[in-house]
Amino acid sequence: REVLCHQPIAPIHTLKISPAGNCIAACCTTAAGHDVLVWRRPSDGQTMMNPLTLRGHQGIVTGFQLNAQADLLATCCADGIVRLWDISWNPAKAGMCLQQHRGHLGSVLSVGFDAQGKHLVSGGIDANVILWSQKKNVTQDNFPSGGGAGGGGAGGCGCAGAPAPRGGRSSRAHTR
Repeated sequence: REVLCHQPIAPIHTLKISPAGNCIAACCTTAAGHDVLVWRRPSDGQTMMNPLTLRGHQGIVTGFQLNAQADLLATCCADGIVRLWDISWNPAKAGMCLQQHRGHLGSVLSVGFDAQGKHLVSGGIDANVILWSQKKNVTQDNFPSGGGAGGGGAGGCGCAGAPAPRGGRSSRAHTR
């Protein structure tokens, strides 16, 4: 048994652990805002260090996902933004928000990485699923569900002027 947080910071409402067990992330709401805490275990196997505090969300953090290497964390939020954070051991970059992706109309409810860690995918209250490239702030694809709170473009795409073709899939890349 290893206690990571000896004194309560705030109620923890979501937890995830990396496949290798060297990183644990937790969502909490503090007086300072809506934070994500990340504990990392040094490669020598010693006790986990004090957590990184990822701060900057303007609403409740609704979901998050660690990449396979546990050096990046994607978060999504009720503020409608998907954020990509550096959680590596590099002291110059750890805890930095690397990217912010905007494109959902309303809260973003879920986020995930592909197996190679090159793309993020997000789903929101607007009933859209958006595939994001980590290389640049461009949506690769937008997959409207065809129902629900639908986006602003034709076919529920959410990208004005970019109608979804038959089958509901827009293959055109949209700059965000």
